[in-house]
Parts: sequence; structure tokens; C-alpha cells
Amino acid sequence: MVTIITITMTLKNRKRCLLTVETIDNFDYGTLIKITEVGGKQRTIQPPIKPYFYSKKPHQNGKIVKRTFLSDLKEHDVYKVEFYSQRDLEKARNQHSLEANLPFKMRLAIDVGYRFPSAFPKVLAWDCETKLAGLNPDPNRDQIISIATWSEKEEERRFFYGDTKKVITEFLEFWRKVNADVPTEFYGRFYDYIVLLNNCHQYGIKCALGRDGTEPFVLKKEFEKLGKGKTENTIYIKGRVAFDVHKEVESDYTLTLAGFKTRGLKETGRHYKLQPVEIDYEKMDKLSFDELKDYNLSDARVTYEISLIYLRTLYEIAEFLDIPLEMVVQRAPSHIANILIGRGFAKKGIISDGVNCERFPQFFKVGEKAIQGAEPRCFRSGVFLENVKHKDFNSMYVNINRALNLSPETVQLIEIKEYTGKYRFDYQKENQRCIVEVPDNHIGQVVVSIDLSQKGVMVEALDEIVKHRIEAKKLWRETKNPKYDSKQIGLKLIGNIFFGYNTMPYAIYGNVLIGMLDTAIPRLLINASMKQEEDAGNILLEVDTDGYWYIENKATQFNPASVLPSCFNLDLIKQEKEDADGMIILKDKYGQPAAKSYILKDAEGKISKHGSSVLGRHIPLIVDAFVDELAEALFNKQNYEDVLRSWTRKKILGYPLKAFISTAKITKNPDDYESSSIYAELVTQLRKNGINVEWGNTISYVKTIRGYTPSILLNDTSTIETQYYQSRMCDVASRILGIPFKDLKSYFEGNTKLELFL
Repeated sequence: MVTIITITMTLKNRKRCLLTVETIDNFDYGTLIKITEVGGKQRTIQPPIKPYFYSKKPHQNGKIVKRTFLSDLKEHDVYKVEFYSQRDLEKARNQHSLEANLPFKMRLAIDVGYRFPSAFPKVLAWDCETKLAGLNPDPNRDQIISIATWSEKEEERRFFYGDTKKVITEFLEFWRKVNADVPTEFYGRFYDYIVLLNNCHQYGIKCALGRDGTEPFVLKKEFEKLGKGKTENTIYIKGRVAFDVHKEVESDYTLTLAGFKTRGLKETGRHYKLQPVEIDYEKMDKLSFDELKDYNLSDARVTYEISLIYLRTLYEIAEFLDIPLEMVVQRAPSHIANILIGRGFAKKGIISDGVNCERFPQFFKVGEKAIQGAEPRCFRSGVFLENVKHKDFNSMYVNINRALNLSPETVQLIEIKEYTGKYRFDYQKENQRCIVEVPDNHIGQVVVSIDLSQKGVMVEALDEIVKHRIEAKKLWRETKNPKYDSKQIGLKLIGNIFFGYNTMPYAIYGNVLIGMLDTAIPRLLINASMKQEEDAGNILLEVDTDGYWYIENKATQFNPASVLPSCFNLDLIKQEKEDADGMIILKDKYGQPAAKSYILKDAEGKISKHGSSVLGRHIPLIVDAFVDELAEALFNKQNYEDVLRSWTRKKILGYPLKAFISTAKITKNPDDYESSSIYAELVTQLRKNGINVEWGNTISYVKTIRGYTPSILLNDTSTIETQYYQSRMCDVASRILGIPFKDLKSYFEGNTKLELFL
């Protein structure tokens, strides 16, 4: 047995990143770690530390040490208790144990770190096509009809087709031969892996995907999010890193800004200009062999290309943090912050004596938000084409934390008073603290103390992140090496995690006061800056999380020192301005300007849509196409009436079936719907055609001359009721133009009527 050897790493060193780390309890040696290197070599190693926790009470074999508690920032005598194995630790922990729930793999990441020389991992994308057992995809019942794979090697771009058992057997043999480090798919954690496992078991095949021949393990988590049940699956494959690229796509805020609706494989592929092969899913069972092959291979190819975009960034994060790639790919929202803050606390002898909601129970109440967020507002609607500007604060959360020295150990709660909406700052030079009072409409007037005597550990981490990001961006500009672009993106992602982390109820090192200040201080800055705009005669349009849109008649420059005291590092708080070619702000259903609902044309001429009024999933693609054309005309100062008149029945029916599809989710027993409802109508039609409908199914439908029709039953697109879609276009146009529906409908062909839409 040997110990981990840590290696000093600089920018010039080779890439260093283990693939996976697994902890193993061994009778003879205690807890060991099994590491898998990129390429597949595996070793079992004795770690340099033993599992341990701290105890407030005397504990057998415990050694008295002095540690500072995060809750009161006072030094206490506690017992550091080491264990032979992680299993022994788990058996011994009790109500007096501190930091006892940290997995040993996480403890090693905090106390020691993992550094190891390696190359970039080998990636294999795969995608399966299936025959559905019911109305919707069901991984527990569907049958695999083909599997496609894609990698950088042409000989590993394969298509497996035939009876299910033959497809699976050949695919598993190929899988073992390729021996990829990172198998990747799109939505595999909910479908592809589950359907593969179930099909294997159905035919008596061992789904041996692990490097040791084991089957994948599916960790299923069920939890509440925003009052709704949510399920999250994680796939573990021994010796490999299962990478579901959909998870990264789903959380990519740049795609939100790009106006994504579904974030499916095809939409993401189009965004990255990968030209995916697309078909109407209802026609899957009618595809020829060649059509199915092209479609399946296209999905695998697009999955591979998208996965590389995100995986390169995750690899750079793993390298920067000295942790295995798997710990980044399979990360929970708290993991990276735990590592960075935990490392800083370890140097200062600070330990957590309770999770966030235990330290601040006043903020965490069941069914309520912990803190007040941003104040999105819209001041006027209409089409604005001249002097439209946008101002926001550069890297707002990161730089607010750095400027005010916000860290879990520097911010303490003094009191909570009745809400007044006022701000107060009182710098106490003698003890280098600033007393800050901010309003929070969920809690009241919150008074905190910020220690400015020494830099907080979270601020130190952020300073380091910003420094390395500046270096990486410089190298990216100079060399155009994608490694540095991935690195700067990864560092940006790391820097942005701390706001969310500090609002998590069970964050071990979290401090909800930081999250509160991260929203309260920007509200102060933004409101003060907007008042300055109004005083200068500028016209406010819309305000969002970190900035606002306005029409500039006179240039102004906001100074943060006008509202914040000089004891803070105000040089870090910088407001930036950018131009726009135009902005269209919609009205809501009540006829008022709608916050966060607008169409923007940026300085480069790119048009993007924001808000559910123009971007909602309930809006069919045909209406999206209409909105795009209308917006283009308005931005180019063309006659909107001509656009409305151009959307004739002939033009509308020139679009494919998928352009007309809407969806309805069955949220109760299908038999419980009123017979007159759209849901009952759809269910009845499907059952008449031998298609069962169950609770939880989603029904795709279109409006035809016969009524609402499940798209799977529609054979003749000429029966689509174009007036229905014209009325939907007219409805959106009325909110874009600020003109009543009745005054616009005459421009559309036929007798367009306003209907109630699902």
C-alpha cells in the first residue's frame, strides 16, 4: 500500500485529472480508495488521512483540539475522533458529532486534494431508438430497435440494428472493446440507461458496462422543488464517468439568454450549428432502414459534439480544483463550494457546527422563500428603436462578495427589526467592522456585522478564481487554444456558485446572510442608478436581476460611492453599458407592460425572445415563426400590416406538422375529466384507436377542422384549422403592438376569432 503523492501544478504543467475515485472499506486496511486513471488503469491506495469527525462531547480515542465554531466564531475545545473505516465513523456519529456527514471522498478533496497526470479522457457518445409501449416514452416497457455510437475515430461510429437481443449483445461487445472513459448520451439518466438495463434483464443479458464487468447503478433521488415533486437520477458506472450532457444543457444560463424553449437535443444541436437530422416523432415506426440509420447516427454525432463543448469545461474545473472528473460531472450543487470554503476554513481552524438552516432558522420556513430576490419591473410597453441602452453591474454577485468581504465567517447576524425599506451603513473603524441594515420583505430589516479586518476565505477563493480567469482569457485571445476558453468558462461557473450555495438550507458552510446581501445591495445600486437616469431625462423601460434597459437622452455615470461607504472595496463594483438596435416590450394579459417579456435586437443584429409571452412551451412553432417575422419587420421599420396579411392559409400549411403541435399533460385519472374538456376529447380519440392513456402522459395535439386531434392520429395536414393558429398569432401580435385583438383580426385571412388557449 502507498499514499497519495500530491504534485505542485502550474499553468505550464501537463493536464492533471483523475477519472474516478471510489472509497472501499477493507477489513485489513480500513478505508481505502480505488482510483481509475484516464485510460482505465486502476489502483487501490491507502489514503494519507483516516476518516474523522469532531465531537462536542468526550469520545473514545478522541483527541482534544481547539477549533472555531462557525455559528459564534469563538474558539472551543472539541474532540477530533479518527476511525479505522468510514463504516465505523457512520456507526459512531450522534447528535454531538460535527462535520460527520461529509463523505470520506469529499473529506479527502478538502483536506488533501487529488492531483495526478493524465490526458484528456476518451469519449464515446451513444443513442438508442425504441419502439414505444404506450403513448409516451417509458423506459420500463419500451423496446430498443437500434443503437448508434460516435467518437473521434471513424471505425467507432457504428449502427446496431435488428432484433433487440442482437442489438444489445453486439453493442455491449463493442462497448468493452472501445473502453471509453466517458460514455455520454442525451437524457440517458432518465431514459437510455434505464431502457437498456430493463431490456438486458428482459433477455437475460448482463448489462456489463463497468470496467470490472458490473452493471450500472442508478441512484434515484426524489425531492420537492418549488412545491412540486422532482426526480433526479444519477448513473454510476464502475471505472467510467457517465456523462448526461442534457444535465449541463438544462443548467446553461447562456441558453436561457439565447431563448431556448425545450433544450432538447435537436434544439441544442441547431444552436451549436451541428445540423441534426430531424423528423416528426410520430413517423418513427415508418422510417426505412437507411432513414433510421441516418437519424440515429445523427443523434449520436450531435450528442458527441455537444458533450465535448461541456466536458472540456468540466475537465478544466476538475484540474483547477484538484479533484477527479467524476466529482465534477456528478456534482451536487453544494460540492464545489464545500471544497473551496472547507479548504479555507481548514487553514483557519474553523469548523461547521450546524448547517445553514440550523444557524439561521428565522430565514428558513416551510413553503416560503428564504430571502427577497430581485425586483423585475416593466415601465412601458411598445417598440423602441432609438438610443436603447442596457446597463448592468459586471459579475455582480462575484464582485459584491469581493467588495464587501462577504464570507460565511465574516458576516454575523445582529438583529431583525420591523420592515421599513431603508438602508443603513455604520463603519466602526476601531474594530474594523461595518454594521449594515438592509430591507428584506420576507424577513424585515436585517442588521448584520461585516468583519473587514481580514479577507474572508470565500473572498480569497473568488480573488484566485478571478485572477486565473483573467489569465485564461488573455491566453485564449493570444493563442485561440480552446483549452483556455474552456478554462475561463469553467472559472466563471465556479465563481457564480456561491450565491446559490449560501441560500441552501443544508449547506454545511453556508451563510444565508450572504445570499440576502447579494440581492439587497444590487437592489440598492440598481434603484439608485435608475433614479439618476430619470433625473437626467432618460426613459426607463425594464429592470431585471442585475441591470436595466432604458432610452438614453443624456449619458450618465453612476458612482457606487453615492450609496455605499468607502470602507468597502468599491473599485470592484463597475457598471457597464451596451447598445441595442431595438427592443419590443409586450403587454401582459391585463394590458399592462409585462416584466421580463420582451424581444431584443442586439448591436450585432441578433434577435432574441425573452419571457413566456413569446417563448413559452405552450406556444406552437408556427406562432414562433410568425413572431420572428413580425419582430424583424418592426425592427426594420416595415409595415406590420403586410406581415399579418401574409400569413394566409396557404403559407401556414406550408409548414411541417411539428410546427402546429401543442402539448397537454394528464395530471389526474383520465376518466375524471369533464366530458366537454379538451383533455377528455383527446383521451377519447386515442382510446378509440387502441392507444391507452394514463395519468402522467403528455398528449401532443393539433387543432383541426374536426377539433383538437392527437398528432399521432393526424394523417392529413390539410385538415389543420389555420384560423385557430391565425387567432393565436393575432393574440400575440396584439400584445406586441399594443393594439386590441379586434382591431388586428381583420388583417388576417378569414374570420379569425379569439379563443381560450391551453
